[in-house]
Amino acid sequence: IEEKANAIVQEMKAEVERANKLADELEVSQNVIVVEFFSSSISNYGIKSLAGNMVTQLGGNLMPVEGDLSKEGIIALNPDVIFISYMVRDEDSAEAEKKYADMILNDPAFASLSVVENKRVVPVMLGDIYASGVRSLDGISTISKGLYPELNVED
Repeated sequence: IEEKANAIVQEMKAEVERANKLADELEVSQNVIVVEFFSSSISNYGIKSLAGNMVTQLGGNLMPVEGDLSKEGIIALNPDVIFISYMVRDEDSAEAEKKYADMILNDPAFASLSVVENKRVVPVMLGDIYASGVRSLDGISTISKGLYPELNVED
């Protein structure tokens, strides 16, 4: 088991290294927020969260926001990338990803955001970014691909 765990950790480190190399080559710094929609609020994943740490370790600039956000707050930030946390409930994963991305992409309030125009709203499964574990590699991979969509980060 320890050998398998070490292999997963090494994969995580390799993915972070690969993403950082791409960020250096592209010389880009992308402003990022990671959010989760609830019925009456929009929660922000700050710097102390696993998701926030993933973003910064992968070369993204996590925007300095603590606590909940409003739609107006998101509009004022106008990030380059929005990662939106989702959970699969009664639908399959692809349906859930589309449903959650559409919460931003199809909301008229967000129409002016560059992330809508550029389709830079990236769904990420809650279990991949919330608590460290074997699925953290999936979260790292999703965030890496979301930050650098023009590159195939798996190669």
